Amino acid sequence: MTTRVNILLPGIGRKVGLIETFRKALSGNGIVVATDVSDQAVGLAVADVGEIVPPRKEEDGFISKIQELVEKYEISAIVPVSDGDLAFFSHHRSKFKCMVIAPDEKAVAISNNKALFNSFCSSNSFDIVPLTLGEGVDSYFVRPINGAGSVGCKQINANEIGEYCRTHVVQNYVSYPEYTIDVYCSIFNPGDVKGVVVRRRVAVVCGESYVGETVDIPQIRKSAVDICQKLGLVGQNTLQCFYDDLTNMVLWIEANPRFGGGTSLAIESGLDAA
Repeated sequence: MTTRVNILLPGIGRKVGLIETFRKALSGNGIVVATDVSDQAVGLAVADVGEIVPPRKEEDGFISKIQELVEKYEISAIVPVSDGDLAFFSHHRSKFKCMVIAPDEKAVAISNNKALFNSFCSSNSFDIVPLTLGEGVDSYFVRPINGAGSVGCKQINANEIGEYCRTHVVQNYVSYPEYTIDVYCSIFNPGDVKGVVVRRRVAVVCGESYVGETVDIPQIRKSAVDICQKLGLVGQNTLQCFYDDLTNMVLWIEANPRFGGGTSLAIESGLDAA
């Protein structure tokens, strides 16, 4: 007899593709329950069950509502799909009577903070885009330290660096092709990588890859596996990097220990992430 697996996706927003991905994977042996603070979230209408919840900042009310839903719908696993929910559910996982698919708090903190992620990379011999001052470099790129979805990311001139150095990661502007790497790790053994798909980003909408080309670049694949192992990641993870095919150098941008907007592309390519 097949065991039913009911999944809860908090903060679903407009992630309709993710709902369909889980529904297809469940094949009728479970339901997808989605929550959001807004009744305008389109994902609530697409999921098998849509529920309005209090905002996370109302901590007690939010936790109580999620606990109620876990019991009511016999939820097997909570799968956070945003940076904020990752941090929250990783910290409060012991309060829910089901599995929470998120790495430990340290890994989440590093992943959610681009400055910490850069420090992690530098400390573990993973290359990142450098910051070179006063050596003829006059074009830079900035990313909010705690940003998501490409909001606040932009190219700047050298004389603008002072405006962003406290709130953004500032690096040299580079024009190498950008890649997304979907890495699926065991949900029981952190860092145990089960599958990897590398995609060149062809079309990007609001920071999420909607058109991608699957490629085989061993240098990217190996480096991505090493990062996931060192961070102790679990479940589905979405990493981003630049790749210089002349030097075979992989320059890391970020690691998101959750489903990305284009993960469905990787799943269609054969990654068993859901």
